[in-house]
Amino acid sequence: MLGAANQTNWLEIVTAISAIGALLVSLGGLLVSIRTSLIHKRQTYASVFSNSRIDWIKCLRTKLAEFLLAYLEEFNKLPSERYKTIALKYEIDLYMDYQKNVFGKSNPEYINLSNRLAKYLKAPVQKPIVDHALLVKDSQKVLASAFLRAKREAGITKKMDLKYWNDIIELPSTEDNN
Repeated sequence: MLGAANQTNWLEIVTAISAIGALLVSLGGLLVSIRTSLIHKRQTYASVFSNSRIDWIKCLRTKLAEFLLAYLEEFNKLPSERYKTIALKYEIDLYMDYQKNVFGKSNPEYINLSNRLAKYLKAPVQKPIVDHALLVKDSQKVLASAFLRAKREAGITKKMDLKYWNDIIELPSTEDNN
């Protein structure tokens, strides 16, 4: 009788160990599934968000180019007669939320560009080529800032970015210079 009770205890222990093992495997599978789901969700968000940001950059670049062309056409008109540049300035301001970024910090590139655009609409232009060059420079800063933000939102870190460019650009070795 002692042998039958001992055999029952072993069966119960083996059954309990099997049940605990199955539970651990199920929990592990659930955790892997949750982690995979979160990674997929993050990747989808980054992809959609970065694609939207790229479209936004393209539209902003187009509007800035239109403004620069209109500016060259209208610079000799009175400020009150620069209808095309006025309309484009307001469109550009709609594209740029230049007061705060997503982290609640000011975007100085956006503010500088918006202020420069407003200044040109109010005052007679003295040096169109110099002013045009400054507009181009400020526009490039805004676009570069937006592109960098798009890369960060897509999950591309500065370290990944540097590695990418270092892999593409082969720097000349110092041995060739000797």
